Amino acid sequence: MALGGSRSSLCVSCLCAVWKVLTECFARMSDSVPDDLWHRRIIPSLLVHEAVCVRGTCRAKAPMVTAALLVERIDGSLARHPLTGLIDIDRTAPLPFTYVLRAAYVLEQGSDEWPGMGRLIRLAAIYRLTPANGLPLVLSAQWLTAHLPSRTAFHQLPLAMAIYRLFGHLFTQHTQPGAAASRQRTVSDWQHDLSCGAVG
Repeated sequence: MALGGSRSSLCVSCLCAVWKVLTECFARMSDSVPDDLWHRRIIPSLLVHEAVCVRGTCRAKAPMVTAALLVERIDGSLARHPLTGLIDIDRTAPLPFTYVLRAAYVLEQGSDEWPGMGRLIRLAAIYRLTPANGLPLVLSAQWLTAHLPSRTAFHQLPLAMAIYRLFGHLFTQHTQPGAAASRQRTVSDWQHDLSCGAVG
């Protein structure tokens, strides 16, 4: 057991040493690349979690990865899916970096599922199952922090379920006062409509 423990400790030490060397090499290489090239080419080509790695490993380039940059990523994802006007973040300044990081990551990772979620949100709005203040559904910092503490937690569920969990609580369970009872719909009803192409 002692020998096995020693080998394990040695492996961990080797990995730490290799990571330190790689980090130092990356820092030196990044310093030789002009900031303008980083802004125009490199940072935009990185995934959100890759950009955050730059922020954490390269002091010289860390100031480039800001909350404002992630908000731009969020806006791009909303437009691309398309979800603009259907879902959004709380844009009340100041925006915590960890909050916009979570939102940007989810919108990027769920690129295959978000278009369908957009149709679901529109259908919920038609049947008055959205909040009284209407759309967009706002992903609050408190909810994301509580239900998305890490990337691992997000990926523990199937992608569609993990995404729906982030905003499904915002749907109301009953229609607004005065609306016909026949307009109440369950999630299974919505899914049937979506599969039949009832919502474009």
